[in-house]
Amino acid sequence: MSELTRHDIPETVKNVIKVAVAVDVIDIADVYCLGAKYAPDNWMSLVDSLIEYAYMWIHSDSSKHTAVVEAAEKFWQEVL
Repeated sequence: MSELTRHDIPETVKNVIKVAVAVDVIDIADVYCLGAKYAPDNWMSLVDSLIEYAYMWIHSDSSKHTAVVEAAEKFWQEVL
């Protein structure tokens, strides 16, 4: 098995991660754990998990959910 590097992560997935961390939906340690769980062959599940994290904010700060979903839409357009 080859080593996973940052170059193996699709740009749209990187963007969803960056947005989720920037709006404080998830911290980098949790992102690392999700990456270990899903990468390198299940980017859809990683993005779906980030959406689930964001959904927890929908009633208290819906802008966080909105930001992550907007980033995820670009990923979904790429893979669907």
